[in-house]
Amino acid sequence: MEIIEIIKKIEQDSNCRLVKRITDFTSELALPKDLNYFFSKYDSLQMFLDKPYGIKIVSSNEFIPTSKRLYPEDDVI
Repeated sequence: MEIIEIIKKIEQDSNCRLVKRITDFTSELALPKDLNYFFSKYDSLQMFLDKPYGIKIVSSNEFIPTSKRLYPEDDVI
């Protein structure tokens, strides 16, 4: 299933909140094609709003690469 098909299904689900992007998206990160597509069209996504196991895809300005999250610049190993 392609990302576009998945997003269309999510848009139809009342238990999800998909926030469309209103500004241009640029990134210096080498994002996977589908994630780059998502961020170019949408700002964030919340799924299963009424469940305790809800999921949120954060907006691109909240996005932190794993390497920076696990190994911050000020971390002393």
